[in-house]
Amino acid sequence: MIAKTLGAAAVLALAGTASAQFLSQTSSSKDVKGYDSSVDTVMARGLIASSFSVDISGITSNDPLGALGNNFLLIDVAAAAGKPAGTNMTMMGIGWNVFQSSIGASWGQEMLMHFSDSTQSVGGQTFDLRPSVTGAPIVGIENNTSGGLVDLTSNGLQNIRLPDGILRIEFFETYDDNIGADGLWNAGSTIDIAIPSPGAVGLLGLAGVATLGRKRR
Repeated sequence: MIAKTLGAAAVLALAGTASAQFLSQTSSSKDVKGYDSSVDTVMARGLIASSFSVDISGITSNDPLGALGNNFLLIDVAAAAGKPAGTNMTMMGIGWNVFQSSIGASWGQEMLMHFSDSTQSVGGQTFDLRPSVTGAPIVGIENNTSGGLVDLTSNGLQNIRLPDGILRIEFFETYDDNIGADGLWNAGSTIDIAIPSPGAVGLLGLAGVATLGRKRR
């Protein structure tokens, strides 16, 4: 049985690949809590960053990473950037403004998102995002925000290469408290994906840019 006192190292072990990395509000880097977009570290690297928003409202957080009952998104980053289907893309940053609730005895900090390429290829870049650091069941609905875009490389993470332009996000739990859902990403929950692109990319919801899937049990 997995202990409730999971730390960052334990979460990394659950990610399933040697390249998995971790990002949460507990990071020592100030950039994790957001930064002034006028001095964006993405821009400091000489790259022009565009971002688009994905609505994750209503998605449940169910089981440990890789479980058949988990929900996942396949996001067509190339389409969001106005590129032809299958264009090689790179995710270089992320932002989030989410409204979380836990179910039963599940803790807030057990709700994570796993980012990878569409095929979850061996050796591909991945990281896990944990917006909440609440070590107890959430009372009501908890709002967690990055306060802006977070540059991956400035936080010791690798940019995620997307050979076919598709980003995969799996919603999972570090500890399975219930049969079925352990948590919910409530109405208004969004994540922002930053990519190197010369033009601004508009606000996009699930329709047209992302496909919601659920693994078969």
